[in-house]
Amino acid sequence: PMIGGRSKQIMPIVITRRDKNYLVRRGGGDMAVTDKRVLLLGCGAVGGHIAFELSRAGVEQLILLDFDTLQEQNTYRHVLGRQYWGTNKALALKQALRRQLPFSQAQAITTSIEVALEADHVNLTHYDLIISAMGNPTSELALNEHVRQIENGLPIIFTWLEPLGIGGHALLTGIHKKPGCLECLYSDPNGSGELHNRASFAAPGQTFRRSLAGCDSLHTPYGSLDAAQTAQAATRLAIDVLTGKENQHRLRSWKGNSDTFTEANFILAPRYRFSVDKIAAQETSFASPTCRICSIKTNEAS
Repeated sequence: PMIGGRSKQIMPIVITRRDKNYLVRRGGGDMAVTDKRVLLLGCGAVGGHIAFELSRAGVEQLILLDFDTLQEQNTYRHVLGRQYWGTNKALALKQALRRQLPFSQAQAITTSIEVALEADHVNLTHYDLIISAMGNPTSELALNEHVRQIENGLPIIFTWLEPLGIGGHALLTGIHKKPGCLECLYSDPNGSGELHNRASFAAPGQTFRRSLAGCDSLHTPYGSLDAAQTAQAATRLAIDVLTGKENQHRLRSWKGNSDTFTEANFILAPRYRFSVDKIAAQETSFASPTCRICSIKTNEAS
């Protein structure tokens, strides 16, 4: 045996793994989505949360589109802080994602979807999934019609939230041109030309936009928690689509407390009275037999 060994000179070496496979899986992500291309329209309160959660789930090729700028009044319900004030929201999210997540390849498009499509800056068929968190029914209905014209279909999730914490929604459509799309949810209940989303928890004909500092700061009242919960519903649906676990059109809704809403003298829609179980049971049965986009015959929908 060796006498007078050199064990006192042994230096321990600690190896810290920083490879993609380890970091993504260690954080609960899925390697199956790392090569998927996702187009996210709208980088506001809901879209910001979606961008981070999708990226943390493993999505690297996330293309962010928004023409708007992050303002001071956005701060307390947006994932980005004051260091990004005055920066385009899509560009700011791209910078934040790339700084915080080592394998993010996020890209930014700083125009509206209408301009991007017209200028050929975006080809929808190049993506595995589109998520729209624009909160603009007019633009989203036009986009819904555009997607329905794609030959082999294209999965798209529309997500939006309700005022004063009463709920939020995520609608998956566009899969192989199956019945059920965004336009299926819209109707004109009074023949007045005013569209109303029948998934809404708020009764039609009400105005919710508020101003705390003059007309230049009109906003729909909701908090960061409401935006985060809506984004969570949309992101879970997105991951299920990207991993092949979901292939049905689906309307997923969450329902919150209505006290603040009713105390402000607003009126709830009948759908709010549905139980959570009933809302969940109706997730795949929202298609309208009279939808001009889906062209569903009554006997096919029954």
